[in-house]
Amino acid sequence: MGRYYHAVENEEDWEGTRKLLFQDDWLTKEVDKTASAMRFYRPTTLEQVAVYMGACEAFYEGLCYKALSEKMRNIKLKDEDENTELILTTAEQQLIAWLDMMLAMDYLELANSYEGRPVTNDEGVVELARFYEHCAIASLTVVDEIEVKRVGSRYGLQQDSARAELMYRDVDYAAARLAATEVLPNLHNYFGTGPQYNYARLSATTMLHTWSAMLIAKYYSLGIETDEYYNIIGVRSEKTLTDWLEDSRGQANRAIGSLIDNGIDATTCLQLYSVARTSEGRGEEDRLDALEGYFNVNVTAQVLRRLAGVKGVGN
Repeated sequence: MGRYYHAVENEEDWEGTRKLLFQDDWLTKEVDKTASAMRFYRPTTLEQVAVYMGACEAFYEGLCYKALSEKMRNIKLKDEDENTELILTTAEQQLIAWLDMMLAMDYLELANSYEGRPVTNDEGVVELARFYEHCAIASLTVVDEIEVKRVGSRYGLQQDSARAELMYRDVDYAAARLAATEVLPNLHNYFGTGPQYNYARLSATTMLHTWSAMLIAKYYSLGIETDEYYNIIGVRSEKTLTDWLEDSRGQANRAIGSLIDNGIDATTCLQLYSVARTSEGRGEEDRLDALEGYFNVNVTAQVLRRLAGVKGVGN
């Protein structure tokens, strides 16, 4: 990897750097190693399930960014500055994918230290995954109706070309679209068809559900202002964002309380909550990250309650 990063930093050899983006055997090896470890890990307690799902989310995100880098590295722009930025962005996506693999392995190691409440009923895993996938696909359809059409109208493009243009300009949309159309349908290649695959699919669909919900928030609900590459520069509906954060924070608190009241370890949700709470006091982009964090808390808590056979807040 040393030569890889050296080339990225060498501004006089961008074409050489582009060629190195295609030499990603090092990343493929990390993906395969991580997949092997995850395929043979079987969580037996609810606490292990929560951490294992965290590993699955990291692995899934890594696959999405790897797929995204494979798409982006084939683009070559005429504008030199934009082309340089694209090369750096693609290299960053490969790095994020690699870091996600490291995070997934850390989660697996952490899961081994958890005991807790045995999983006695995981029959709802497949049903939950199907539910969250339908929610995510519905949200992405709304995004296509809102933003893809807007891009098509602005640049005079048909839907497929407009979608490709939006994927080029907005990494968040690109990752979610690839997650739904290319990564999710191929998860079985990494997990087989056993219980681990069911947990991995559930984790993937809950993450995709959150990603797609945040896209609707960005494009429609909150009036987010962006530059031409969808970097956030302002929020028109500031009060809506504040109210939404407050409501989501309160819901997350109640969800965590419901876990504790029912004897379910809430450590994972508390960690997610703490990160979101810290981000909430920063800039606009961080506040959106906080909102996504609260979404994650609520979805994770809902999944744990369902697996524990508990009905309560959020069900």
